Amino acid sequence: MGRASVLRSAGACAVLALLAVGCTAPGTAQCDPPRSAAISVPYWNLARGAETVREHASVLDSVSPWVYGLAPDGQITAQSSGRPGEAANLHDLLTAGPAMVPSITNHFDGDWQREPLAGILHDPGRTREHVDALAQFARDGGYSAIDIDYEDLRAVDGPVFSRFVSELAERLHADDRRLSVTLAPKTDDEGNSEATRAQDYRAVAEAADSVRIMAYDYHWATSDPGPAAPETWVRDVLSYTLTRAPADKVVLGVPEYGYDWSGGYGTSVSSAGALDLARRHGVEPQWDAAGGSSWFTYRENGIDHAVWFEDARSTAIKLRLAREYGLNAVHLWSYGPEAPGLWEELDTGWKQACP
Repeated sequence: MGRASVLRSAGACAVLALLAVGCTAPGTAQCDPPRSAAISVPYWNLARGAETVREHASVLDSVSPWVYGLAPDGQITAQSSGRPGEAANLHDLLTAGPAMVPSITNHFDGDWQREPLAGILHDPGRTREHVDALAQFARDGGYSAIDIDYEDLRAVDGPVFSRFVSELAERLHADDRRLSVTLAPKTDDEGNSEATRAQDYRAVAEAADSVRIMAYDYHWATSDPGPAAPETWVRDVLSYTLTRAPADKVVLGVPEYGYDWSGGYGTSVSSAGALDLARRHGVEPQWDAAGGSSWFTYRENGIDHAVWFEDARSTAIKLRLAREYGLNAVHLWSYGPEAPGLWEELDTGWKQACP
């Protein structure tokens, strides 16, 4: 994919947005230090996501297409091949205004590819080859920065993952590019799973230019119904994170989605989709003050459903926490269409909410 002129002019903004300093989107008041906002657009929402980014470019500094993954052979490729219009949609994102900072993940064809990634990480020669491939990917795309979102690791992978991040950061810095690393949320060094134990916040933050903390999925598809990011838990995540990483490198991940649980399993739903679902079933969403999230229940075809989702009020809480903890950057994880009021909140409650 060629480098568009908009990316040339916005390249410095991409770097500074990741570093959480020095750049704001046009048309917004400037805090000191400036506050940045980014959004991920997953491959299944590229077309709508490009429209959203273009429409709200004034409050977004960068956009991360969540499109690129690792194939079973370890090659960087599209996560889901053969999706019509993907190249055109990526071009639309590229020219939407905010700088593009693509995420590369070990997700491919609907599954996390732990084994192929572990094979790369535990072999120093293959690690160097992978670092070379990522650096070439950034050069070919003309990206000033890339984001690494490698998940579903095991504790045994931790040291080699940290080594990989260090080598990749060094290589990108030599090219005058920057590195963001997405990290699973935890409230202590161990976390609650093998995957969280594999990520050493301190080591990663020392090497990378920024760390995106996925402060969401407290309740998830196979858990009991509940809020994705309750305030008390997000506080605990931030409190721990700031003992391992400086605030100017920490980017708070903010969820813009929910789950529709039935039969013991939750299906992902966009924030706007949850509101549409409530309207179709004639129910009024309730507000859970403790969790900082909206919810409702309905019955369909004899099956009870419980829906919890994040809305503009939920986002306002996360933005307030980011301000309270001295962060300068937030990152929206958007499953699909966002809830009404989100963009106004991002503008007035974040970009212009200067101390």
